[in-house]
Amino acid sequence: AFERICRYIAKKCNSVVVSVGYRLAPEHPYPGQYFDCLNATLYFMRNLEEYHVDPALIIISGDSSNFATVICQILLNKRDLPKVRAQVLFYPGLQGLDFHLPSYQQNASVPILFRKLVIYFCFRYLNKEPSVLEDVLQNCHVPESMKRKYKKWISAD
Repeated sequence: AFERICRYIAKKCNSVVVSVGYRLAPEHPYPGQYFDCLNATLYFMRNLEEYHVDPALIIISGDSSNFATVICQILLNKRDLPKVRAQVLFYPGLQGLDFHLPSYQQNASVPILFRKLVIYFCFRYLNKEPSVLEDVLQNCHVPESMKRKYKKWISAD
């Protein structure tokens, strides 16, 4: 689905873009998708010569499910692999503590990723029944103590 944009990014940035097609939920439960992406990326990074890739020109990209973010964090600890030049994230899910932040308010009527649908997808992705969906929509899923603890990272202030 992303081949065209990946080619465009690779050309414009003079870089190699790793884009992995992974198995999707709910047919393939979490964490299968994560391991698909991690294993494909590790294989690629360990075999750069086979693909005639300059190790200094690698960008990892990902959408929504944040595998690119997690994989880049793992790669930081892999001293035997080259460093990733950059990561490009398309509409990443960056937090699940507060679904009433300004970005959710401003984009409330943007097609496709409505707040309720995003939360529903999170439940399905994590193999959880969406029985508490309404509680999450009202931000009742996180204790006040945790909201205070992470306020400086999650707050709109």
